Amino acid sequence: MGDVEKMREVENEKMETEMEEIGGTETSEIDKLTEDCLMEIFQRLSIADKIRIERVSKKWRSLSQRSWNNFKSLDYSVKTWGIKEHPYRQQIIKRINFDKIIRLSGIYLTSICTNTGNFGKICHLLPNIQKLQLLDDCPRKDACPAYNNKLDLLCTYSHDAWKRLFSWLMSYGKNITNFKIELSHLHYEGEDFARVFRKMKQLKTFQLGNADCLDWSETFILELPLETIQEIILRANYRTAFDDKLPMIIKKCKQLETFCTSGAVISKKVGLLKTLTSQAASLKNLGIHHF
Repeated sequence: MGDVEKMREVENEKMETEMEEIGGTETSEIDKLTEDCLMEIFQRLSIADKIRIERVSKKWRSLSQRSWNNFKSLDYSVKTWGIKEHPYRQQIIKRINFDKIIRLSGIYLTSICTNTGNFGKICHLLPNIQKLQLLDDCPRKDACPAYNNKLDLLCTYSHDAWKRLFSWLMSYGKNITNFKIELSHLHYEGEDFARVFRKMKQLKTFQLGNADCLDWSETFILELPLETIQEIILRANYRTAFDDKLPMIIKKCKQLETFCTSGAVISKKVGLLKTLTSQAASLKNLGIHHF
């Protein structure tokens, strides 16, 4: 624990002691509630409110921290954090002790949406994730040539995070039912994905975004559990060519209900629409936008 965190802990303890002393022997209406009632209330609070009440007293902090077992989903939404829409809302969230929140709730979480860098740091604390949404935090180098040195450092960091991510997926990928991932930089090989996809036997939804860095001449995407998958959404940069992979993917699907693709170069020779007719019995949602 750093010096700043130690100082915060000391300040919090002083504030709790002062508030308890000020209260004296008087009992407020909320203090008359049983611990079970307080736990029920604390379980329904947003992250920001949980953090606030944990500063009220030692008793409330203990009860609130025990109530994290009802916390199943973590994302950047207003509902989850209790922080209203604001231009700097994500910066405000980042100032909150994110690691502490994960230590309290990680074992209970079944759904998380975060960037690759964050997930790489905390994934060892998340054994029960079923819905995983990852945003790639490494920008393309050609996005801002003037900052190449800074981007090199950032991408090195992101590369380490991806290594930890793939290691985690090899161990816990079997639990994933919903996998959404954005790829903006090439820190991964097709074979890496192939090994991970073979583990995802329970996967029902797969969403892929910004996939212009991938070599679609490889067949790793065919390693998805296509016989049981129900939803496929592929969003790619216009330079990506899916070519003959789409019909191969669709033909292997047995329970496909949703198929969407956008931004890809799809050859007319592929015969995509003809192949989709084979899924007419199960297909409920279809969206195709290509160049």
